[in-house]
Amino acid sequence: MSKIKFAALGVAALGVAALPVAASYAEVTSPQSADTTYQATIEESFTFTNSQKDQTITSALTNGGEVVTNATKTNLKVVTNHTSGFNITAASEADSDAALKSASDTIPYSTTALTAGTSGWNLTLGSGFSTNGIIALADAGVTIHTQSTPTTTTGVAADITYAAAASSSQAAGTYDNVVTYTATLNS
Repeated sequence: MSKIKFAALGVAALGVAALPVAASYAEVTSPQSADTTYQATIEESFTFTNSQKDQTITSALTNGGEVVTNATKTNLKVVTNHTSGFNITAASEADSDAALKSASDTIPYSTTALTAGTSGWNLTLGSGFSTNGIIALADAGVTIHTQSTPTTTTGVAADITYAAAASSSQAAGTYDNVVTYTATLNS
């Protein structure tokens, strides 16, 4: 106690006013915590692949011969986490009939099975999509798959097979048509 008085007197002797010191303390609590929020933002992803993108698939036909189904297939695949899903369409180049063309000669598109000796061509969608079988191809586009949910991490995929046949009177030439496959996210 005497040390405190001495210190107070020493301060007063220097001409500084001494004030009484109030002692206060806060109760210490343990443990203490503070929250931190961690956020992981998952960006929307959308991948559409076409195994034959910008490629030409060729079949050799014989007039009046058998239906030729090409061994080269187009594999379409979509992987997305988009919650509303997506649609895939197939469209022939901008013309009204989806025929294969060589100058003014044509091989018509067929929505039914091809017959040997009858000119025609078609696309057949394998399993894996919501539609399968012969595609009713049109220049305005036809939906070949629709899905209202995200895909798994491995995606959704299907093969498209090309087939053609030629009649005995079909003119010689290289016939072609461009098919555009489009995948669109649903809104």
